[in-house]
Amino acid sequence: MGPRREAFAAADRVHLDDALTDINQAMTELSDVVTFHRYGDLAALEAIVARCKASGRPVICTEWMARPMGSRWAVDLPFLREQKVGCYCWGLVNGRMQCQFPWWSKRGAPEPEIWFHDLFHRDGSPYDPYEVAVIRRLTNAPGVARLKPLFEHPLRDTCVCLGSDGAYYLTGTTGSPTWWQTNDGIELWRSADLRKWTRIGFVWTFERDGTWQKRFVDGKRAIWAPEIHCARGSYWIAYCVNTGGTGILRSVSGRPEGPYEDVKKDGPLTPEIDASLFFDDDGAAYFVYQNGKIARLKDDMSGLAEPPRLIAPSGAPQVGFEGAFLFKANGRYYLSCADFARDEYHSYVASAPSLNGPWSARYLAIPHGGHNMFFRDRDGRWWSTFFGNSGYAPFRERPGLLRVEFGLDGAVRPKL
Repeated sequence: MGPRREAFAAADRVHLDDALTDINQAMTELSDVVTFHRYGDLAALEAIVARCKASGRPVICTEWMARPMGSRWAVDLPFLREQKVGCYCWGLVNGRMQCQFPWWSKRGAPEPEIWFHDLFHRDGSPYDPYEVAVIRRLTNAPGVARLKPLFEHPLRDTCVCLGSDGAYYLTGTTGSPTWWQTNDGIELWRSADLRKWTRIGFVWTFERDGTWQKRFVDGKRAIWAPEIHCARGSYWIAYCVNTGGTGILRSVSGRPEGPYEDVKKDGPLTPEIDASLFFDDDGAAYFVYQNGKIARLKDDMSGLAEPPRLIAPSGAPQVGFEGAFLFKANGRYYLSCADFARDEYHSYVASAPSLNGPWSARYLAIPHGGHNMFFRDRDGRWWSTFFGNSGYAPFRERPGLLRVEFGLDGAVRPKL
């Protein structure tokens, strides 16, 4: 206590601010490691880091996360990593310490919409999946950050289905590097174990099998985002053409390799893109496309049996702007769509107890997993497909798979 009394006695004899500045400078000069804490936005964090690093000593931030005061995992953590400044977060799970509340909260106050500090709900689901995605990417954590491609062939919009023969079949958008303008048709791969894949080849091409799809529009003619489904004793491929228009192909032979014929040869089912199929437990088939539009199909799958409607989540106009896929798990319906957040292409999901709702708020389910789909393997385990749209993803434009699980709140998320 002696040195401390001397320090405050000195502060009493001179201007207090000058004395404390001298003390801070002396502490920095006598320290092997400089530590600080700062609650505020990125500009405030940058300023104090610059001052601390001027000492030439290692720097550690001991406290920094306060969302209501401007702290943000998505911008602060990358900055701290870039500056080689150590940091740690003293809140983690929303538990007895109740760090979702700011310091100034009164007893009995309702839970704030913007949490102060914690990262996870009590069941382990993230408060903000985007924050967790940033942390996982920066720390190379297991899961999305460590995904590897299934094989080295350019492919987008990966789709996998379990066939009636017990094998798995994979397709997606192919034809790099011209696939945004033109490609030849739909390719298919087969696997017995989801690890080793064998290319079957083209099961449908414009020149051999096309009808209304054959025409070029401004030099464009490509199949985008084909999905293969095994149902009703056959195989079906939902597809779209980049010139605008969706359709469904049926395997004439009942085998995954086809040949395939269009259920509607005179034109598209709808004028938009990103077609998908959903077969409910009662046998009804639904056409799902674009941003979550849905309509029941006729019994022979030849067209829509009702006007399409848009599935809208609570609190938002749509789940995502493209890549719609609908599935059912544990008695609940899930709609996945792709959307951008800060230039990163993610899979967002909303769920409901019935197709008529009420639908939950949308949430980020698979980081960097935009335009994916979900399926169960032979052992009943759930998977998400993956392809990687940008440099933020672990790889780009290659097929991938990721195990997923469902939290206590029913939310789908990567399985660690």
